Formats: sequence, structure tokens, C-alpha cells
Amino acid sequence: MRDKELSNQEKEKGLEILTRVYLHLKDEAEKVRKEYGNKKTEGERIEIMHEFHKKLYPMELVGNIAREYFNVDLDNTYGYSHDHLNRKL
Repeated sequence: MRDKELSNQEKEKGLEILTRVYLHLKDEAEKVRKEYGNKKTEGERIEIMHEFHKKLYPMELVGNIAREYFNVDLDNTYGYSHDHLNRKL
């Protein structure tokens, strides 16, 4: 795939799809993060942390793909990063 040059239309469509996926994952991570404060026991909080990280890792992967193939930093563009969301916990 890397050997073939993408047309501008293909690049725009690819970046649009990556951006939509990234924002969806970010929203899902935010929902899980908000649940963390509602949990009282340590076990419940650990469970939420696992769910939270399940959302963050794919988000980070999508961000890396956008950076590598499209030279776009979605983390900075949308003001969120893996570390930023993680620190909110």
C-alpha cells in the first residue's frame, strides 16, 4: 500500500474516515472516564480503568496511522491525547 501514491481524493476520504473513527473512540473513552467518578469500590474503579484503556489504545493506533500516512496529528488537532485522557482519571 505504501508503494502506491494515493490521489488527493483518496487521501481526503481516508483522513475523513480516520478522523471519524478517532472522534468516536475519543467520545467512548470520555463516557467511560466519566463513569469512574461514580464507582465507589476499588474493584469497580479497576474495572472501569480496564474499559477506559480498551478505548484509548485503538484511538492511539488511529492517531498513529493518521500521523504516519497523512502527516496529520489528530491528537493535537482535537486537543486530546492518550496521556491527556489518562491524566483526567
